[in-house]
Amino acid sequence: MTETTADLVNATRESHDTKGERATLIQRVGIVGAGVMGRSIAEAVIYGGFEVVLYDVNLPFAKAQQELTLGQVAKRIEAGKAPGLSIEQVHLLVVDAIEDMADCNLIIEAVAEDLALKQSLFAKLEKHLASGAILATNTSSLSPNAIFNALSDPTRTIGLHFFNPATHMKLVEIVPTQTTSKETIEATFEFAKKIGKTAVQAQVSPGFIVNRVARPFYSGGWRLLDESSLTPSEIDRLMVQCGGFRMGPFELMDLIGHDVNLAVTNSVFEQLYFDARYRPSIRQRELVAAGHLGRKSGRGIYSYDDGGGAKREVATASSIPADSSNIEPSDEDRGHGFTFNGVIGEELAPLLKNSNLTLAFNHGPDSHLLDGTTITITDGRCANELEIVHGGKGAIVLDFYVDVDKTSAIAFARSKQVTDQQVEQVRSLLKSCGIELIEVDDVPGLVVARAISPIVNIACEIEGAKIASAADIDIAMRLGVNYPLGPFEFASKIGASKILDLMLRLSHFYGDSYFSPSIHLRRLAAS
Repeated sequence: MTETTADLVNATRESHDTKGERATLIQRVGIVGAGVMGRSIAEAVIYGGFEVVLYDVNLPFAKAQQELTLGQVAKRIEAGKAPGLSIEQVHLLVVDAIEDMADCNLIIEAVAEDLALKQSLFAKLEKHLASGAILATNTSSLSPNAIFNALSDPTRTIGLHFFNPATHMKLVEIVPTQTTSKETIEATFEFAKKIGKTAVQAQVSPGFIVNRVARPFYSGGWRLLDESSLTPSEIDRLMVQCGGFRMGPFELMDLIGHDVNLAVTNSVFEQLYFDARYRPSIRQRELVAAGHLGRKSGRGIYSYDDGGGAKREVATASSIPADSSNIEPSDEDRGHGFTFNGVIGEELAPLLKNSNLTLAFNHGPDSHLLDGTTITITDGRCANELEIVHGGKGAIVLDFYVDVDKTSAIAFARSKQVTDQQVEQVRSLLKSCGIELIEVDDVPGLVVARAISPIVNIACEIEGAKIASAADIDIAMRLGVNYPLGPFEFASKIGASKILDLMLRLSHFYGDSYFSPSIHLRRLAAS
């Protein structure tokens, strides 16, 4: 530890020996729980210029976390990465008893997701805090109403859900209870703003916004793994290079930790009365049982080096090349010496805008190749089903693409009548535009379309139930899990009616509720 950091630790330990008069505004913030999340929240609050008091039942652990946090803060200050904050302004005090947090204006609880534990903790805190202090829980899956229901003054209670790591993630979900006062809500929003966070408001509901809307992203990956020959890395790669997501579902679950991800899924599933759309994966349950939790254990879906960095797929290598994001079409690929025999549907036109070919467009969603084979964007039907619809002629189905300028690979499936020559013709055409065509099993909705559509559907459902606004849902999903677009932005970009049609066909195909479109998606499509 540098001399500067040591001075900071000592100064903090010696500060606040006496309790001053309580300020009306939030000045001193108490964090209960010094684990990964609590320590991260404490650091984020320090950067907002607040005094922080840290408590954990394990005092030696709390003091170790204090030193770690102050060291991190000092490094950022010395590197000029904490503008407006000097070492002299930093105060992080560790206390060894709950009652020593009595002069905090805001308490943020970040202990284990155990309802009885949280209820007991807040009952103790309420006895020692002034009447104006705010009590906030960082719960991600429990009901704030249940956590605070036995307190004598529930008007000052609220859910304040940070995302890990709180030092970097900009989003916080603010979740008032049935009895939270307007003043408490306003003060919490103001606090979030001061620590540099973007706050969205959600009503108490299982998973709030992010942890509910995101469930299909994970469960859809597990379903596709069960139904197809695709490997996790193939699914991840297509979600990144075609869907525009920063990570695919399996890499993201490895990062989160399968124990954490499964626990949240179980909680949401149970709280929603075992709605089949949120059913946990048996595969993930067995990963957790084996101790393969992801990066933190060195192995999950992928295996990792000792530092949790470079990953490799467990058991079998991906059949898809590792990366085609920098695909550079040759002059021949760009149309010199290549002839496209057919008419392209207008729906496919954006994919082909970088081609040097002269293209003729029809006014339908399909285009016809050679002997009448059809190429189209998926509408939820399998390629072999479309072959029957088109009188026995072949069909090639392409996946949804979100941003054509960032799409470097796209999945496709073909029906039985499609020849290798026809596939190569389409492959060459898309390669001329810098897009690699990747063949997958003929599953309904392919990869990206069947992932995005249920996300939009759930978002429509919670917006329709007035759990959160469409604007807040979009913000939450972009900032909370780094989606390229929010669900309603996806619907606008792709077309709500196309998403509804796809969901209806998938629902009919599978005969279960997973893809059943909500009434709110139907209304959005109708509007």
